[in-house]
Amino acid sequence: MRFLFCSALLTVCLLSCVNRKSSHQSTESTETIDSLGNVFYRNDGQSYLFIKHDGDTTKCYDIQSVNYRIQQLAPSGEWGNYVIKETSITKTCDGQEGQKRSIKAEISPVEHPDELFFVLQHDADELNLEHDYYHTVVYGCCDEEPIHRMYDYDGNLLIQGNSKLIIGAVPNNLLKFYVGYTPSKEDSVIGTVHLVYNAEEKYDIRIQSPPLPPEFCSQYAPSMSIVSTLRGDTLELYQNEYQLWDLEQIQSTDQFNHLVIKVVYYCELYYPVEPIIIPIYNGKPFGKDSLVQHVRLPKGEGLP
Repeated sequence: MRFLFCSALLTVCLLSCVNRKSSHQSTESTETIDSLGNVFYRNDGQSYLFIKHDGDTTKCYDIQSVNYRIQQLAPSGEWGNYVIKETSITKTCDGQEGQKRSIKAEISPVEHPDELFFVLQHDADELNLEHDYYHTVVYGCCDEEPIHRMYDYDGNLLIQGNSKLIIGAVPNNLLKFYVGYTPSKEDSVIGTVHLVYNAEEKYDIRIQSPPLPPEFCSQYAPSMSIVSTLRGDTLELYQNEYQLWDLEQIQSTDQFNHLVIKVVYYCELYYPVEPIIIPIYNGKPFGKDSLVQHVRLPKGEGLP
């Protein structure tokens, strides 16, 4: 009698495990429309946590998170509401600095949530969707700075930079530009400022200087800002975006004028380093056609 009970219990457990596994692997989608036109859409994406042992005491964790949201985007220039299904897979272990994360965003129009418009997938810690571009962040490990990247919705990399990217955007206008900074390990170049309009129009301004001494200067990326050279111009800063109201009527990138990119390295007062000023004339740094340009880091009096 006891044997029959144990066999029945084992059968129930096995069926339960099989059902649970089958449910976990299911990714079917269903869409139902009632007589009033209301749409019920369901996709069986699963979130889970897997804890595994790696060695005697170390535990490692695999985490999959699936989230849905509705967001307004304009990937092709026209605003619309989209269904965003975001799936992230994160792998980390006890005592480990940093993590490995992959993020996939599946984007569909609300009118047809079962039809994919875009699928974006990146190895990154953050993936942020903006109305006409998207932005990934990879966190720095061991005191390193985060890496920021911006892409258009065709998947083209627009710009990459350490610490922070800034935008010059013209309200009520599709024109804008992006500014970033990447450090260099060359002996004679300490970093590069990037000025980007789109996947084709890109300028690099390489900053020539010996390495800044770590005992006097920060080794992190310099601060950057956009400044108007005309008094009375209206530049509103919202998060990392400068809204250039006085340029609202321009029609092409070569009409960006009266702006400068200001780059400031952080050094001690007794090791003065002057800011770098990069003027934009006719949409070009220093008004020059060259896609790669050089500028020397100005130093204070008495310094080499």
